[in-house]
Amino acid sequence: RIRFRRFRFAGAISIVGLFISPLVHAQPELANAFETLHADASWKLVRETSLGFDTHHPQGMTRVGDRVFLSSVEVVDRAAGKGVGHLFEISESGELHRSLTLSDGPVYHPGGIDFDGTSIWLCLAEYRPDSRSIVYRIHPASLVATEVFRFADHLGAVVHLPDARLLVGVSWGSRRIYAWDMQENGMGPLDASRPRVIKNPSLYVAYQDMQRIEGTNIVLASGVRTLRGAGRETPAITLGGIDLLAFPGAVMRHGQPVN
Repeated sequence: RIRFRRFRFAGAISIVGLFISPLVHAQPELANAFETLHADASWKLVRETSLGFDTHHPQGMTRVGDRVFLSSVEVVDRAAGKGVGHLFEISESGELHRSLTLSDGPVYHPGGIDFDGTSIWLCLAEYRPDSRSIVYRIHPASLVATEVFRFADHLGAVVHLPDARLLVGVSWGSRRIYAWDMQENGMGPLDASRPRVIKNPSLYVAYQDMQRIEGTNIVLASGVRTLRGAGRETPAITLGGIDLLAFPGAVMRHGQPVN
C-alpha cells in the first residue's frame, strides 16, 4: 500500500507523490512560479489518498483527465532477472480502475512516465545499469502498449515534448540525458540508435520521474540520491529534489531541494 500525498507551495502549484507528478497539466506560468521557490520554502499537505491494492515498488506517475497512472515494478528474482512491470490506472479516490502488465524476459522494470496529450510514454528496462530498454507508447483509453524502439542502455524515465519534436530519456542514475529527434508524426525517433547525449547539469539529484509543463519545452524532473562517505562510519545521506530543465539543451533553470 502507498499513499498519494498532495502538497502545495506558494499557493500556486500542487505536487503528487514523494516529489512530483502534477495533478493537472499546468500552463507555462508554472515554470515562473517554480523559480520563485527557495531552500526554505514551506510545503503544506493538502490531501492524502490511500490506495487499497498492492502497488509493489512505484516508479512514476502522470495524470490523464480524472485518472492517475502509476508505473511500478514487481520483483520476483532480481538476480535471475525475473519480474513484472505494471501500469495502474487509478481514480482520484484511490480505487484501481485497470492495469497493464509489461515484461520481456529480464526487461521488466518500468521507469518514470509522462502523458503528451495523446499518449503515455513508458520505458521498460533491465533492473541494472548499462543494460537495455524498450520504449512504449500507450493509448490511455484502450491501455494498448505499442513498442516504439529498443535502446542499448537502461532508461529510468522518458518524456515526450511534441512541440519540440523531441523525446527525452535518462540513464540509470540520470548521469546521461538522451534526446531523440522525433519524426513529424511523433510515432518514433528519426534514428533510435543515435540520440544526442547531454551531461546532466544536476550534481546530486538522480531523476526518477519527469513531467512536461504543457505549452512549453520545459520539464520538471524529480528524484532522490543517496550519498555515502568513504569510511564506513560516515552515515549515508539521502537527498531529494526537483529540477526545472529547458530543452532542447537540458538547461537548468532552477533546482529545488525537497526533504
